Formats: sequence, C-alpha cells, structure tokens
Amino acid sequence: MSAALEAGDKILNSALRVAAVVLVLGMLTVVCGSVALRALGTVVFGADELTRLLLTWTVAVGVVLGAREGGHLAIEAVTDRLTGWTRRSVLGLGAIVSIGFLLILTWTGLQYAIAGFTRGAPTPSLGISTGWAALSWPVCGFLTMLYVLRDLVAGVTVGPPDPPDDAEVSGLV
Repeated sequence: MSAALEAGDKILNSALRVAAVVLVLGMLTVVCGSVALRALGTVVFGADELTRLLLTWTVAVGVVLGAREGGHLAIEAVTDRLTGWTRRSVLGLGAIVSIGFLLILTWTGLQYAIAGFTRGAPTPSLGISTGWAALSWPVCGFLTMLYVLRDLVAGVTVGPPDPPDDAEVSGLV
C-alpha cells in the first residue's frame, strides 16, 4: 500500500474509532438518563428516536471497522479445507459477491437518504430528517466496499492467509 493510502487509512481508522466511542457513549447516556428520569416520573422527549439514530450509526461504524480489521460473518467450514488456487478463487468470488451487495446497499441507501432529506417527513419527536438515519447505509456500504476491495486485491496479489490449524482454532496457541 502506498504511503498516501496508508496515511489516509490511519486517519479514517482514527476517525471511525472516535466516532464509535462517541456513538456508544451517547447511546449509553441517552438510554441510562432516560431510564433514570423515567423512574423519577419524567419522560425524556425524543429519547427513543435519538437512541435508534445512534444505534443505526453505531452499527454502520462497527461494520466498517470490522471490515477494516478483516472481521466478518463467515461460515468457514468449506474455505478452511481449501488450499492454493481453489481457496483464492472461492474467497475472491465471495469478495466479488460482497462488493455487488455493497454497491446495491450504497446506491439504495443513497436514494433513501436523498429522499429523506428532500421530501421525507421529519421524525415525530425530534423533528429531524429521516435522511440522517438512512445516510448510514451508503456511508457504511461505500467504506466497507473499499476495505473488501483492498482485501480482494491483496488476496489476488499475495494470496489469502492460510486457514488456522486445529491448535489455533482450539485456542492452544
């Protein structure tokens, strides 16, 4: 990876990590504050909507961070038994299918976000545009797609990492 790309990746990674912490702390504050105040007989106006918005963005940021670290949901029972060209091909095909899905997610999310900002009704309690929640989809899809592309290129040029041996899987190493 070039120096400029590595610097950009470090900046993006730092921004995503800060955003994740801020989002989780914000969600925790809103939920705990709402519960505590409700116990005292006061209902916090808009807390549910704000919590849902923060949760949506927390998940989106978490997905991107997971993709950056190479973490993803996968059933590796088959791919861990493959080696060489076959393993590289199957993982490459999976990455290509993922990129197709992420393109659809990005495009569709962008359409929803634009619609939410331009003609969507504001949320009932907070009165903010529904586009803010929908914007998490294209941001998540696009950034995740960049990391999947990075891994695809690395897998083609270097090859994917070898599957773990039984000792690594059982936690003995």
